[in-house]
Amino acid sequence: METLLIHDLTPKQLSAVLPDTSGYTIIDANRSAAFCQGCFRCWLASPGRCVMKDSLQTVSAQIGNAEAVIVLSRCCFGGFSPGVKRLLDRAIACSLPFFTYRGGRVHHPLRYQNRPAFLACFYGAATDFERETATRLANANRVNLGFSSARVCFAEKPELLAEVANKSLTQTLSRSINTSLTTFIMVFMLFLLGVASIREFALPLMAGLLCGAYSSICIATELWYIMRLHLGKNRLIKK
Repeated sequence: METLLIHDLTPKQLSAVLPDTSGYTIIDANRSAAFCQGCFRCWLASPGRCVMKDSLQTVSAQIGNAEAVIVLSRCCFGGFSPGVKRLLDRAIACSLPFFTYRGGRVHHPLRYQNRPAFLACFYGAATDFERETATRLANANRVNLGFSSARVCFAEKPELLAEVANKSLTQTLSRSINTSLTTFIMVFMLFLLGVASIREFALPLMAGLLCGAYSSICIATELWYIMRLHLGKNRLIKK
């Protein structure tokens, strides 16, 4: 049996984290795949196998027969990233369509007798509450998917944080520019066509729009990144 590695990293990030991938079965959670439909045909029509024919069709068997399962995921609001969550949702066939009393609670009985170890490693910026929530989620996955043990760790490197900041800024750049530009045009027309009292009101508004657009694009993200590195008890660079 091999170790199953589930991740949402880019190829460059994965090679930096794990230069030697021999001995691992690797599943890229970023690959295109359908979300679980909740049809439960993996319980009845094709037990243990999803009826949707894509890269996650046999993910339940891969998890159930692995020696260990490692998940590398960006921490998203105290949970797994969307791609990793989609994969774990598709692993519902690790259980059977019955009920049993396990771990002090009612759960579905497990399909596979193998009990792999489970390691969930989260990366990216996360508050203390998000870390606590992610830890509880990983322990719940241990019970639901039948893992023998669960460990949770958090890796927050400056390089990954910079990538998150750059990606967030890029995704919101066009929206910030369009919103500021359309509002500025409207206020500028008021300045041109309005009476004197309206002009006195529109002029500082235009100045404020220009300053706000500049600060949100060129200052806010950079300031957050610097503060995350150097300020607070959870700062990444310790003096």
